[in-house]
Amino acid sequence: VGAATGIAGIKYETEVVAASNLGPLILSALAFSNASLARRSGSVSNTAEYFVSEAIRHAPEEPVLYYFRSRWREERWVHTSILEGRDPNLPDKEELATWVDDLEIAVRLSLDWDEPKKRLLLLKSEHKLP
Repeated sequence: VGAATGIAGIKYETEVVAASNLGPLILSALAFSNASLARRSGSVSNTAEYFVSEAIRHAPEEPVLYYFRSRWREERWVHTSILEGRDPNLPDKEELATWVDDLEIAVRLSLDWDEPKKRLLLLKSEHKLP
């Protein structure tokens, strides 16, 4: 959905108005598609963050969205840290808390999905969190 509208030059806000009668899962998928496109194009990380947050707004019970927001934030931290000469393995407490919060939500929403559980346990172990 998002790729087709991107090719056509249609903005997300226009898509939301046009697709508003299609339901929240379609709108969430549209926003997530835009987030993925923004990441792949090397766009400013705030753009991908905006779109994944929009996806969550439309479908707050979808665990995949929280998982990817956590992973993308972590990847952004590592990338930025390397560029700025900081240790990428030492995120500040606030940043780390956002990753953990999103993973905890993903785990709570999908008890059978192992990937967010593994990532959450690894983060807690690496950073000595309770």
